[in-house]
Amino acid sequence: MNPAPLLPSLPGFIKRSYALLAALVSLAFAGNAEAARGRPYINAAGTTFVTDTGTLIRGAIISTETGNVPALSAVQGIKTRGLNAIHCYAERADYGYAAGRHSAALDQVVQMTRDNDLYLVITIGGGGVNAAFIQDFWTFYAPRYANETHVIYEIQNEPVVRPPVSASVIDMEKAAWNIIRAAAPHTPVLLMSYTIFQNAPGVLADIAALGSTIDWTNAAIAFHGYGEYGPDATRTCLQAVMNAGYACFQTEFYRWPWGTGDFALVDPPSLYQSVDETGDLERLGVSWLTFLSLGRVMDDTRFKDRLDNGGIVWTPDFGAWPSGSRSVYGNGGEPRAIRSTVTTRIEAEDFDNGGPGIAYHDTTSGNSGNQYRPGEDVDIQATSDTGGGYNVGWIAAGEWLGYTVNVKNPGRYTLNVRVAAPTASGSLRLRLAGVDLTGAWAVPATGDYQTWTTLSKTIDLVPGQQILRFETIASGFNLNWIEFVPVASGLVANGTYKIVNRNSGKAMDVVNASTANGAKIQQWGYAGTGNQQWVFTHRGANQYTITSAQTGKAIDQAAGLVLSGDHIQMYSLNSSSANQRWIPVPTDSGYYKLVSANTGLVLVVADSSTANGARIIQQEFSGLPGQQWQVAAPSDPAPQAWRLQWFGTREDADDAANLAAPARDGIANLLKLATGDGTADPRVPGTEPGEIALDEPGEFLEFTWSRNKAAFADGVVFTVTWSDTLAPESWSAAGVVVTRVEDQGATERVTVAIPRGEGDRRFARLEVTADGQTAVTTPQGVTTLRLPGDGATGVIGINLIAKPAYTGPVSAVGANTVTVDTVDLDRRMDAGRAYALLVTGGSHAGAHTRITGRDGSVLTLADDLAGRLAPGEDTIRITELPTLLDLFGVGGEVLTGGPAATADLVMVRDSTGSDEPLSLYYATGGINGTGWRAAGKGSQDFGSYPIYFTDGVSVLKRSPGPAGIELTGSVQEARVHLVVEEGFVAYATVFAAGVTLGTSDFYQADRPDRSIRAGTAASADHIHFDADGDGILETWYYANGGLNGVGWRRVGGGSAPCDSVEVPSGFFILRKSPPVTIDRDLPW
Repeated sequence: MNPAPLLPSLPGFIKRSYALLAALVSLAFAGNAEAARGRPYINAAGTTFVTDTGTLIRGAIISTETGNVPALSAVQGIKTRGLNAIHCYAERADYGYAAGRHSAALDQVVQMTRDNDLYLVITIGGGGVNAAFIQDFWTFYAPRYANETHVIYEIQNEPVVRPPVSASVIDMEKAAWNIIRAAAPHTPVLLMSYTIFQNAPGVLADIAALGSTIDWTNAAIAFHGYGEYGPDATRTCLQAVMNAGYACFQTEFYRWPWGTGDFALVDPPSLYQSVDETGDLERLGVSWLTFLSLGRVMDDTRFKDRLDNGGIVWTPDFGAWPSGSRSVYGNGGEPRAIRSTVTTRIEAEDFDNGGPGIAYHDTTSGNSGNQYRPGEDVDIQATSDTGGGYNVGWIAAGEWLGYTVNVKNPGRYTLNVRVAAPTASGSLRLRLAGVDLTGAWAVPATGDYQTWTTLSKTIDLVPGQQILRFETIASGFNLNWIEFVPVASGLVANGTYKIVNRNSGKAMDVVNASTANGAKIQQWGYAGTGNQQWVFTHRGANQYTITSAQTGKAIDQAAGLVLSGDHIQMYSLNSSSANQRWIPVPTDSGYYKLVSANTGLVLVVADSSTANGARIIQQEFSGLPGQQWQVAAPSDPAPQAWRLQWFGTREDADDAANLAAPARDGIANLLKLATGDGTADPRVPGTEPGEIALDEPGEFLEFTWSRNKAAFADGVVFTVTWSDTLAPESWSAAGVVVTRVEDQGATERVTVAIPRGEGDRRFARLEVTADGQTAVTTPQGVTTLRLPGDGATGVIGINLIAKPAYTGPVSAVGANTVTVDTVDLDRRMDAGRAYALLVTGGSHAGAHTRITGRDGSVLTLADDLAGRLAPGEDTIRITELPTLLDLFGVGGEVLTGGPAATADLVMVRDSTGSDEPLSLYYATGGINGTGWRAAGKGSQDFGSYPIYFTDGVSVLKRSPGPAGIELTGSVQEARVHLVVEEGFVAYATVFAAGVTLGTSDFYQADRPDRSIRAGTAASADHIHFDADGDGILETWYYANGGLNGVGWRRVGGGSAPCDSVEVPSGFFILRKSPPVTIDRDLPW
């Protein structure tokens, strides 16, 4: 029952008894109030309420809306985080109970905060205006805690979203004020509690409407830190209201880190302290209450670490953190802003105020140069560099300087550092918010301590207030300034493009080709229309506006729709608005994630759908293909179908199996006759259709084949397409250049240059189309291993098949033998080469073994396939194995040769069965001669040593400088078994690029007999590979419960999910026991 409306009709003595009861309760609390802190008061500047000692009030939230009371230890814990207050959402109207329902719980909170010298701000939870409940609440509680000197009353949480408000809200605030003041004349009161505080004229209009009812000497405007225009707009409004003479108090704010946006109040990962707003409030001298709960402020990743990285300190009422007083030197006390439109230069001598340990560390006392800031222990002198001024000198190893900056616009910048050094002995490092921006950065010799040069690096920055820290690794140089310059040109040239999703192969599209503001964006099969073409315009720092070629309107985050899962829209262009700025960030293989400059979320097809009409939304990036986009030149929507009657319907079983499309559509004769001369062997003598070679500049792949001139003249379409994933929808002809290079009579030799791409794998194939039918060659691929430099280790997979010698059935199967008498193996198999046999059809498809010998049509095998092959039914593929010389050439071409002790090493599995790998190197003379050798094997030639197609090869780059190793060949397209032996062994992926740990078959919960073992970091099988290109192998395993949860994890990485980590071409598996076979269907 709600008591307040009944009081006027009750007999007088009952009304008096109700008032007496409230007074007695108030007196009961007053008896204990002596231990409480003194009442807050408005500071001399008139900006906010402060504590009895003049410090700002800073607190965290709790809720007694359901009668719960926080643990005493949790209340006391926040005192170690620099806080001195609790913000309590006491009760709420929409829970259906009467005001006062949870008074017992609130009484406990009042006493706990009093006993622990904390202030308490009490408000009504929820939002909106339920005037009756608000009046009942304050009628009940205002007298109850009137004498509690540590208590502040906040009338109602978020009665409205933004100013100016309606007359009904003004009436409610006045009525509640009068109730409170009648019962608690000395208690500070907070009014309005706006959700969005970004319209100062509206706020001042509301204050005027409140009129003389409010005594502003003991009242303040409450506000929250939300709004579509960000912290800067909130700050502007706050300054205007304070300048008008009204105290303010921020009673709710938080942020999620840039790049996240999962709003769930019950989900711990969703809420983090807003560093920018905290910094603004501290500089402006305004008290604040974070929306983080007691537990969340004790989570250092949400609160303490973020404030530390932002350089925010104050002198706490309790405890030792945050200790000290830090402020920006110069610049009006404001952090130096880094923007996409201007160069930001920070003079070295303008390090922050705060003294040793907070703003800098210097190994000697005093200022050796006695210039500029003689009271500091940093050594400063006049400089003769251009522009004059000062520089920091006498720099010693281990010293550092700190500068508070605020990255207003995330994106790509050139970092410049101005240094002078007589010798090349110095090195430095720059960190931002603890993140290493530069690595160890050597300072070159300039000849003198006053002869200056500028060091430059390209870096990517995330937004927010952060501490820039300059660190000295080795001494011997002077420092003048540090500079951030937004890149003038972004990663995408200005122009018109189609934007194609990596997962679906479909294009970004405006729904129904709408021209209206608010039109939604979807994916649709590319048709080349204006609503599927987009204009990229660089706006600085690799930020772009992306506008429709049809309307000129921009891809836009609608106001307030900034969470993961929210849709995007088309809207009139406002090129300066962050919600229309997008940052293309490369992923791999030429794809980008398109990152919002406003939130850090990326554009993604909802639910990773491949259907037409699926909406484009924003989401936290996790590496999914649906979050990645190809930005490509507009092209014709589909290849033209051509007619070729004279090819007929002739079939050739051998060629059909060898050269037909993956769909096995039985039109291999089309491919054979179009690329050859019509004989039984489709290959033109002296050429290999689809052969891939690298051209001299190294920027392209060359795909070379011979085509039938008569077929070409009759209208056959020859198209070379490329893919990074082998996914059916991923094949593209973008960027290819065709050249006719040689006339060979009935045929002609043709070469296509294909863009190399940025990933470690790229594949190409020839499509031949006639009379509505298309046939394709077996895909060819190039696999790349990039090693960064000295001492780097990498693994490259030998998963490319150099020459398929035969594909088809077997005639007979015996113990460790098979017979193939349908073709002449003498013509197809070179006696000097090694081969493998792969079962491609039948119940045992995927099995494979080495061919150890041949006598005419009879092949001797390393493994017994008797019972696994049905003669005349099941099919096999005989594949030539590449040799060490095929793969790595002679010494000096890719790897550096020399003696075994210093040369680059190639480590491969020993085919003789030894548990120890062979360490191969290119000898350049001496006792072992010249050529490929194995450590410990003397002068034996290993150049013709064959590498099995599922083997991984480990490369140790001992020589200085980076290297790129590239392997080429055909790609497996059927099932294959990866036989994982006990121990630490290198393997090759037999799938294409784009497969992650989570999408791989390494771990199959439903088939433990066909997957690696899950467990803890100690008990599980391990996968080892270099995920970030630094030449260091990381270790991954599948966790099956416990502290680190379930899923792919990195050893040492705790519970951080790793399912989206892409698997490179080669890796090690540490299999505990026993051996296991992993099945894989291809192409992936």
